[in-house]
Amino acid sequence: MNNKLALSAFIMVAAASAHAAITFNVISITSAPLSTGASWTTSGNAISFSTPNAIVGDPAATRSGILNIIYDVDAGAGSAINQVLANLGAVTMGSGQINFIEQVFELDSMGNEVGGAIGTATHNFTPMSSGNWSGATNVFAPKRYLRIKKSFVMTASPDTPALDLAALAINNQSVAMVVPEPASILAIGLAGVAFLARRKK
Repeated sequence: MNNKLALSAFIMVAAASAHAAITFNVISITSAPLSTGASWTTSGNAISFSTPNAIVGDPAATRSGILNIIYDVDAGAGSAINQVLANLGAVTMGSGQINFIEQVFELDSMGNEVGGAIGTATHNFTPMSSGNWSGATNVFAPKRYLRIKKSFVMTASPDTPALDLAALAINNQSVAMVVPEPASILAIGLAGVAFLARRKK
């Protein structure tokens, strides 16, 4: 293996190791009754939310409400995130609508928000739209620590002769493009050069 290939492999292995360090924490799902019975699971760089009572309209006790979800994510030492992906599914009938709003904030190492939103995504589910939507929130500059705030404004009003319903069925999220920070890339490159130099002696 020549030196360039060896250095490239060294950097790729070091960068790939950053992906395993992603953690989700400070997870909050609020606004009863829509949040009642809610839970979440995590796997790798993804988090999935189960919200069995996120429903408004004729079958429910309420005709409107806002489901709020907030969570923090840490890409791990030497890594940063530049994209947050959402995969949503909803059922809307009659007057039912769900307005989805997502904002991404940078955090410092103590968990405090730094400035305003650095990324935003929105989508509106109606009976005329598709029941599935996937979208990406691009972060202005890659960050290690992020806070994601998701709101689902759900309405099924007025009461019409038809079945009026708005229900959230799928709510999956993942962070993508976890890349080494510039300083980490430089450190990895220098370590690789030093390693190859030692091998030549």
